[in-house]
Amino acid sequence: MVQGGECAEFDWGRNTKTLNMIPHFDNDGDLLHGIHQTTWQEFQSRYCIFALTDRRLKLCEAIEQLVIAARASIIVEQLIFAGSFVTSKEEPNDFDAIIIFQSSVDVTMLAPFQLDLVDGTRAKRRFGGDLFPIRSGTTRVSNVLSFFSITGWESQSVWWR
Repeated sequence: MVQGGECAEFDWGRNTKTLNMIPHFDNDGDLLHGIHQTTWQEFQSRYCIFALTDRRLKLCEAIEQLVIAARASIIVEQLIFAGSFVTSKEEPNDFDAIIIFQSSVDVTMLAPFQLDLVDGTRAKRRFGGDLFPIRSGTTRVSNVLSFFSITGWESQSVWWR
């Protein structure tokens, strides 16, 4: 991420490279700086846990639906999760995600379930959370990452490809 943010990169099985585990949280409940590769299983075991209440589990159900839809869509290149959900906070309010979709996507040709991934209003209605769909290769990608970095959301980011 930009300016020292933390992230973990999720491999959807498209690559055969070895994955690194997400490091432990620091004393403030944040990840160490850097890019950390992960799997969906590791993400679930790390963040989709019962902590005081079932809030994390309920949020994770929505995230899992987003991941399933993104994988099936064939247009999503990355999901980037940020905010309190990917910290050690026991009861995060919601989850924040950037959906980076292919630059060549013609939105007039998409199926309804694919539109749910490229239209922010539809995405929020279907999956909950604060979702930011962005076309790959545009300056908006770096602008949104910078926004996440300077607004206090820089504490964590989990990147999935």
